[in-house]
Amino acid sequence: MGFCPNCGKKTERGFCDDCRPAVELKIKDINVRLCAVCGKYFYKNKWVAGKTEDAILRIAKDAVKDNAKIIIDLPELKKNPGIKTEVEIQIEKEGDVFNVPAKLEFTYCDGCAKQQGEYFEGTMQLRNVNQEMLDFVHKYLKNNNSFASNIEEKKDGYDLNISDQRKLQSLGQQLKKTFGGNLKISIRQFTQDKLTSKQIYRVNALYEGPRFRKGEVIKIKKGVFLLTNVSEKTTAVDLMSGKKTTLQIDEKETETLQKVEARVTKIYPHIEVVDTVTFQNVSIENKADVKINEKVKIVNDNGLYYIV
Repeated sequence: MGFCPNCGKKTERGFCDDCRPAVELKIKDINVRLCAVCGKYFYKNKWVAGKTEDAILRIAKDAVKDNAKIIIDLPELKKNPGIKTEVEIQIEKEGDVFNVPAKLEFTYCDGCAKQQGEYFEGTMQLRNVNQEMLDFVHKYLKNNNSFASNIEEKKDGYDLNISDQRKLQSLGQQLKKTFGGNLKISIRQFTQDKLTSKQIYRVNALYEGPRFRKGEVIKIKKGVFLLTNVSEKTTAVDLMSGKKTTLQIDEKETETLQKVEARVTKIYPHIEVVDTVTFQNVSIENKADVKINEKVKIVNDNGLYYIV
C-alpha cells in the first residue's frame, strides 16, 4: 500500500484516481480502403488479403503513436463499391478507453476492377480490318488473360479498350507480324494515383490492316498474282507460270481482281469453264488439276481468265 504523491491518499500505486493525470492519446486519422468484391485492403501501396477487422486493426496500430490495446466490434456493413462509411473503435491506454472513428471506403482492388470491366490501360484502334483479324484479336486476348472492357464501332473500324497495356502493345505487334499493315503506338500520361503518387499512363495503338490481303488476286505490270503472304514481306504465286515470287507492290498501280465461281466444261487440249456472267465457255490461261463439272474460282483480266 502506498500514498498518492499529490494528495496523500492511500493508493495501490502512484496517483489516486482523482489525482492521476489525464491520459493523452496520440493518433493519426484511420482511413481504410477495402475491395468490395474480394475483401482485400490497401496497405502500404499494395492490396493485401485479409478480413475487414484485420485491415482496421493493422491500420489503426500504425495510426496510434503509443502502445495501446485496440478493440474492434463492427456492425453489419454494406460493402458495395462506392460506399464510404464510418465505424467507431475503442482504444484502451493506461486504463482509459477512447472511442475513435475509422473511415471505411469500399471500392475495387486492381484485379477485381479489371474483372468488372471498368478498367483499361489503353486503346486498340483497328482500321481496315476483316473478320479474320477480329477473330485473331479476341483469341489473343482470351489466351493472354486480358479483355476488352469496351468495343466501339467506328466508320472504318473499331476501338477496343484493353485491360493490360503491355499485352495491348504485344497484340499490335502480333497483328502486324501476322497480317502486315501499319502500327503506331503512343503513350501518354493519364493521371496520378492518389495513394501511391505513381504516374499512370495509357497506351494508344493504331493498327491499319493492309490494303491487299492473303488469298486475294492482284494485277500488276508483271502479271496476275495470288497473294500468299502480306505480313513482313509480300509473297505470291504467278498464276501464269505457277511459280512463287516476292513482290514489291505499288498500290497506285495495283488492281484487285474479283473471284467468281465457274464450272469446268473441258480439260483437253486446254481448260474451258462456263463464265457465270456471260454464261459462255471461256478458255483458261493457266494450268490446273481439275475435272469435268468441277466448280472452281476464276478471275477475269480483261478477257483473260485464270483459275485460282
